[in-house]
Amino acid sequence: MNIVQLFRSFLEYKKPLCKKSTLGTYSALFGKLCRTGIVDGEMDAENFDSTVLQNIYDQCKASGQSERTARDICTLMKNIIHTSALQGLCSHRLLQIRYSREGYGGGDILKVYRKDEISEIFGWLEANPHFWTLGVYIAVYTGARIGEVCGLKWSDVDFHGKTIHVERTVERVFNFEGQGTSVEISTAKTRSSNRLLPLSKNLERILKKWFPVSRPEFYITSNSTRPIEPRLMRDRVKDM
Repeated sequence: MNIVQLFRSFLEYKKPLCKKSTLGTYSALFGKLCRTGIVDGEMDAENFDSTVLQNIYDQCKASGQSERTARDICTLMKNIIHTSALQGLCSHRLLQIRYSREGYGGGDILKVYRKDEISEIFGWLEANPHFWTLGVYIAVYTGARIGEVCGLKWSDVDFHGKTIHVERTVERVFNFEGQGTSVEISTAKTRSSNRLLPLSKNLERILKKWFPVSRPEFYITSNSTRPIEPRLMRDRVKDM
């Protein structure tokens, strides 16, 4: 079997174990590696060894990929070979690689807003009230991720218990079984992602203003049965 055939079997094996978004990420990444020639999809799986894996890593770094991305790619390739060996599709082998010593440093510096900048943002939000702006308030007061904010429904807000239940996320994912992308609403990945966030007095006051004109099954940032996707939320925030 060649590498492409192994990858297809790998996806089938992972279907019941992974979220669609994860499978989509695998497909998009592997497809790009084959298109750019970093991975030879026609290579016989039995010829895939540590030398080939090292070459993939070196090519990723030479093409400008970050250290984290290069390592993630190598981890995926190891996973494909290891899973295929467990299925009896190729022989078992030890794959070793020499990574750079630079680590994961050198990434973008995280933007942290000052108090006066937060006040300016809140001023704009108060002057331009809308359901989607509630997502900005929630993100600021709770630290929830944008996909989690878009996935919140009014039924997730417990005014009595002073909590917000995060149990789903909204994301646009690559369709691993076809072309293009689609918006997926999925449950939180881990126990730590499925969690209760404290509802502060300020956030409670803001949400209560809008609660009377909503329904429990509606998503907070759209006030409808369909959520706003993170990309649209980002665009609106950039235009503030």
